[in-house]
Amino acid sequence: MSFDLSIQRGLIAASIFALAACQVQPAAEAPKAAVVPTSEEAAAIVDAAEGQWTSADTGKIMAAYKEGGVWFDPVAVEPTADRAVQTKWTDGFTAMKLTQKSIAAKTVQVLDADTIVASGIATLKSGAAGEPVTFRYTDVYEKQPDGKWLVVHEHLSAPPAETAAAVGAAAAAAEPAAQPAG
Repeated sequence: MSFDLSIQRGLIAASIFALAACQVQPAAEAPKAAVVPTSEEAAAIVDAAEGQWTSADTGKIMAAYKEGGVWFDPVAVEPTADRAVQTKWTDGFTAMKLTQKSIAAKTVQVLDADTIVASGIATLKSGAAGEPVTFRYTDVYEKQPDGKWLVVHEHLSAPPAETAAAVGAAAAAAEPAAQPAG
């Protein structure tokens, strides 16, 4: 066998081994596309969280909020992400024993598959003789890795006096439509 033929056979064998090592691997499974909630699904997510406002149960209310989320409260100057402070604020809220809720100018926006923003003017009342509590709110919901939606940012503010009076009067007039606790 000639020297050139040996080299050729060696090169062919090396090429075969090299090609075998370069086999095409199956493509990794593509990640599943994120599913954007429908307007109806987003409204149900928001309604479930807002439904806890009249529960008079701090634990139920806090369960809708992500630990570390930022809150702006109308009675505090500074926002907080401190869960203990947020729980104290919620304890004060539940102590008012608000049992009826109506929401005016409610808007639910689906921003993407993982973000919903809800805002409106809420009026809560304690029984027939209770003085209504009216506030403007914006809640940002974020879908968690386990699929649960939690509020990650909340901003509450007192509306201007005329708006509060008008919304309170409208809520009182629509009292049969107010939602009882439950």
